Amino acid sequence: MGTFDVSTRFHADPRVVCARVAGGAETIGVWVSCLMWRSANKNMPDPVVGKVPPVWFIPESVAKAELGRRRKPLAALLKWGLWERHTWEGVKGYKILAEKDLWRIKRRAPGVYKRPLISQLVRDSIYARDGFKCLHCNTTERLSLDHIYPYSLGGTDDPGNLQTLCVSCNSRKGVSA
Repeated sequence: MGTFDVSTRFHADPRVVCARVAGGAETIGVWVSCLMWRSANKNMPDPVVGKVPPVWFIPESVAKAELGRRRKPLAALLKWGLWERHTWEGVKGYKILAEKDLWRIKRRAPGVYKRPLISQLVRDSIYARDGFKCLHCNTTERLSLDHIYPYSLGGTDDPGNLQTLCVSCNSRKGVSA
Protein backbone atom coordinates (compact mmCIF):
# COMPACT_ATOMS: atom_id res chain seq x y z
CA MET A 1 0.00 0.00 0.00
CA GLY A 2 1.20 3.50 -0.78
CA THR A 3 1.48 6.32 1.70
CA PHE A 4 0.49 9.96 1.51
CA ASP A 5 0.23 12.91 3.85
CA VAL A 6 -2.89 14.98 4.36
CA SER A 7 -2.65 18.53 5.65
CA THR A 8 -3.69 19.20 9.23
CA ARG A 9 -5.93 21.90 7.75
CA PHE A 10 -7.73 19.37 5.51
CA HIS A 11 -10.98 19.04 7.49
CA ALA A 12 -11.36 22.80 7.90
CA ASP A 13 -10.59 23.65 4.27
CA PRO A 14 -13.71 25.26 2.70
CA ARG A 15 -13.43 23.08 -0.43
CA VAL A 16 -13.47 19.93 1.68
CA VAL A 17 -16.32 21.12 3.92
CA CYS A 18 -18.49 22.12 0.94
CA ALA A 19 -17.74 18.90 -0.97
CA ARG A 20 -18.60 16.81 2.11
CA VAL A 21 -21.89 18.67 2.62
CA ALA A 22 -22.83 18.51 -1.08
CA GLY A 23 -21.83 14.91 -1.73
CA GLY A 24 -22.09 13.32 1.69
CA ALA A 25 -19.40 11.84 3.92
CA GLU A 26 -18.62 9.22 1.29
CA THR A 27 -17.20 12.02 -0.90
CA ILE A 28 -14.13 12.27 1.30
CA GLY A 29 -13.93 8.46 1.41
CA VAL A 30 -13.75 8.36 -2.40
CA TRP A 31 -11.10 11.08 -2.38
CA VAL A 32 -8.99 9.14 0.15
CA SER A 33 -9.51 5.79 -1.64
CA CYS A 34 -8.34 7.26 -4.94
CA LEU A 35 -5.29 8.84 -3.29
CA MET A 36 -4.49 5.49 -1.67
CA TRP A 37 -4.73 3.81 -5.08
CA ARG A 38 -2.56 6.52 -6.68
CA SER A 39 0.13 6.32 -3.98
CA ALA A 40 0.22 2.52 -4.15
CA ASN A 41 0.56 2.67 -7.95
CA LYS A 42 2.69 5.80 -8.27
CA ASN A 43 5.47 4.05 -10.20
CA MET A 44 3.26 1.72 -12.24
CA PRO A 45 3.02 2.49 -15.97
CA ASP A 46 -0.45 2.94 -17.42
CA PRO A 47 -1.29 -0.30 -19.30
CA VAL A 48 -2.58 1.60 -22.36
CA VAL A 49 0.08 4.32 -22.62
CA GLY A 50 3.06 2.45 -21.18
CA LYS A 51 4.23 5.50 -19.19
CA VAL A 52 3.97 6.35 -15.50
CA PRO A 53 1.21 8.97 -15.05
CA PRO A 54 1.66 12.05 -12.85
CA VAL A 55 0.91 11.50 -9.15
CA TRP A 56 -2.22 13.66 -9.36
CA PHE A 57 -3.86 11.66 -12.20
CA ILE A 58 -6.64 9.17 -11.47
CA PRO A 59 -7.83 7.19 -14.52
CA GLU A 60 -11.59 7.27 -15.08
CA SER A 61 -11.74 3.47 -14.68
CA VAL A 62 -10.29 3.70 -11.15
CA ALA A 63 -12.62 6.55 -10.18
CA LYS A 64 -15.63 4.60 -11.47
CA ALA A 65 -14.56 1.51 -9.51
CA GLU A 66 -14.34 3.62 -6.33
CA LEU A 67 -17.62 5.43 -7.00
CA GLY A 68 -19.74 2.47 -8.11
CA ARG A 69 -23.19 3.87 -8.93
CA ARG A 70 -22.82 6.91 -6.68
CA ARG A 71 -22.67 10.16 -8.64
CA LYS A 72 -23.06 12.75 -5.87
CA PRO A 73 -19.49 12.37 -4.57
CA LEU A 74 -18.01 12.86 -8.06
CA ALA A 75 -20.18 15.91 -8.71
CA ALA A 76 -19.17 17.39 -5.35
CA LEU A 77 -15.43 16.75 -5.90
CA LEU A 78 -15.65 18.48 -9.28
CA LYS A 79 -17.88 21.36 -8.19
CA TRP A 80 -15.83 22.30 -5.13
CA GLY A 81 -12.44 22.15 -6.82
CA LEU A 82 -10.92 19.01 -5.33
CA TRP A 83 -10.89 17.28 -8.73
CA GLU A 84 -11.12 18.37 -12.35
CA ARG A 85 -11.67 16.37 -15.51
CA HIS A 86 -8.38 15.74 -17.26
CA THR A 87 -7.02 13.74 -20.18
CA TRP A 88 -3.45 12.49 -19.88
CA GLU A 89 -1.83 10.95 -22.97
CA GLY A 90 -5.30 10.17 -24.37
CA VAL A 91 -6.50 8.48 -21.16
CA LYS A 92 -9.57 10.11 -19.61
CA GLY A 93 -9.58 10.67 -15.89
CA TYR A 94 -9.36 13.25 -13.14
CA LYS A 95 -6.72 15.55 -11.75
CA ILE A 96 -6.62 15.61 -7.95
CA LEU A 97 -6.20 19.29 -7.16
CA ALA A 98 -4.57 21.03 -4.19
CA GLU A 99 -1.40 18.92 -4.24
CA LYS A 100 1.05 20.23 -1.61
CA ASP A 101 -1.78 22.40 -0.23
CA LEU A 102 -3.98 19.55 1.07
CA TRP A 103 -2.04 16.37 0.26
CA ARG A 104 1.22 14.89 -1.00
CA ILE A 105 2.33 11.39 -1.83
CA LYS A 106 5.36 10.35 0.19
CA ARG A 107 8.53 9.87 -1.79
CA ARG A 108 9.75 6.88 0.18
CA ALA A 109 8.33 4.17 2.37
CA PRO A 110 8.26 4.85 6.12
CA GLY A 111 11.49 3.84 7.83
CA VAL A 112 13.44 3.60 4.58
CA TYR A 113 16.19 6.19 4.20
CA LYS A 114 17.24 6.55 0.57
CA ARG A 115 18.10 10.23 0.48
CA PRO A 116 21.61 10.96 -0.78
CA LEU A 117 23.92 12.69 1.67
CA ILE A 118 25.01 16.27 1.06
CA SER A 119 28.60 16.10 -0.20
CA GLN A 120 31.45 17.26 2.00
CA LEU A 121 32.39 19.84 -0.64
CA VAL A 122 28.93 21.44 -0.44
CA ARG A 123 28.97 21.25 3.37
CA ASP A 124 32.35 22.96 3.56
CA SER A 125 31.28 25.69 1.14
CA ILE A 126 28.12 26.45 3.19
CA TYR A 127 30.12 26.55 6.44
CA ALA A 128 32.67 28.90 4.81
CA ARG A 129 29.94 31.11 3.34
CA ASP A 130 28.36 31.45 6.80
CA GLY A 131 31.69 32.19 8.52
CA PHE A 132 31.99 28.80 10.27
CA LYS A 133 29.44 29.87 12.91
CA CYS A 134 25.79 29.34 13.76
CA LEU A 135 23.66 32.00 12.10
CA HIS A 136 21.31 32.11 15.11
CA CYS A 137 23.61 32.17 18.15
CA ASN A 138 27.08 32.71 16.61
CA THR A 139 28.66 29.66 18.29
CA THR A 140 31.38 27.77 16.43
CA GLU A 141 30.73 24.47 18.25
CA ARG A 142 28.77 21.43 16.96
CA LEU A 143 27.78 22.98 13.61
CA SER A 144 25.27 21.35 11.28
CA LEU A 145 23.53 22.16 8.03
CA ASP A 146 19.91 23.27 8.15
CA HIS A 147 17.36 23.41 5.35
CA ILE A 148 15.74 26.86 5.39
CA TYR A 149 12.69 25.38 3.65
CA PRO A 150 12.50 21.85 5.14
CA TYR A 151 13.40 18.89 2.97
CA SER A 152 10.36 17.04 4.34
CA LEU A 153 8.13 19.75 2.89
CA GLY A 154 9.79 19.69 -0.53
CA GLY A 155 12.86 21.85 0.11
CA THR A 156 16.00 21.12 -1.90
CA ASP A 157 19.67 20.59 -1.08
CA ASP A 158 20.59 23.71 -3.10
CA PRO A 159 23.13 25.94 -1.35
CA GLY A 160 20.54 28.75 -1.33
CA ASN A 161 18.27 26.57 0.83
CA LEU A 162 21.03 25.56 3.27
CA GLN A 163 22.40 27.46 6.26
CA THR A 164 24.78 26.80 9.12
CA LEU A 165 23.20 26.26 12.54
CA CYS A 166 24.53 24.58 15.65
CA VAL A 167 22.87 21.31 16.61
CA SER A 168 21.02 23.02 19.46
CA CYS A 169 19.52 25.81 17.29
CA ASN A 170 18.73 23.36 14.50
CA SER A 171 16.85 21.10 16.94
CA ARG A 172 15.00 24.02 18.45
CA LYS A 173 13.93 25.23 15.00
CA GLY A 174 12.11 22.00 14.14
CA VAL A 175 10.13 21.74 10.90
CA SER A 176 8.82 25.14 9.89
CA ALA A 177 8.63 27.03 6.65
